[in-house]
Amino acid sequence: MLWNFNENTLMSQFNDEDGTLLLQNNIKPRYHGVRYMKTMRSLFENTAHIGDDQPLYYTYGGICRDEDQVLFQKYGITYEYSILLPALLHGECMKTHGHIHAENPDNHTRRVEAFEILHGQGCFQLFRKLKDYWEVILIHMKKGDRVLVPNDYYHLSINTGNVPFIFADLIKEDVECSYEDIAQRKGAPLYLFSDGKLLYRKRNNNWNKESLHIYEVYADDVPWSSALETDIYMQFKKDAGAMQLLLGKE
Repeated sequence: MLWNFNENTLMSQFNDEDGTLLLQNNIKPRYHGVRYMKTMRSLFENTAHIGDDQPLYYTYGGICRDEDQVLFQKYGITYEYSILLPALLHGECMKTHGHIHAENPDNHTRRVEAFEILHGQGCFQLFRKLKDYWEVILIHMKKGDRVLVPNDYYHLSINTGNVPFIFADLIKEDVECSYEDIAQRKGAPLYLFSDGKLLYRKRNNNWNKESLHIYEVYADDVPWSSALETDIYMQFKKDAGAMQLLLGKE
């Protein structure tokens, strides 16, 4: 099936049968990737009878209009898409692997990332260690929502709907992502399940020894995202210097 999105900024179409992405004016992403079950099997609660070659989500990066290439290169920022397929794995919602941004060796800080939902609905799960407990935040997201992910949170996205969950992000080109901690823990603190109507969360047994403080919010409730006033692509074009400072903040 074909899915159209981002009509106002960069008309895009995703084919969920073969994972191809078409962009207006024949623009091509500079890089893309696919996550398969074989690399994420341990992160779900139950993957029985699901083959290793099952695609879970797609990523595309280095996306921009021809006339904007110089601007993106000048500020070292990239615009990316992530597309999570709509599927329930024994009731568990489709999700990304999750990661934290590695420390920048020059100043020992991590990068901030800006997100915008372009299609569907889902959740972002953010978590970090605070003294003797872990703070876990579930942010419920829908089309048009925007959120900043601060630099000290692990984060992953989850498709809670029955159509592709598609979002864009802006991030510095020099960011490296660290997946090891989540892989060693065999997933994030919480699983999200759906019975087709209701959404419910379940604790990952691999986190049973940890104290979790859990918060559920909507995108509009996240105070640190107020700096994202409009479409993140156009906001970057309008004031690239300000966006560069925002993504480099601690």
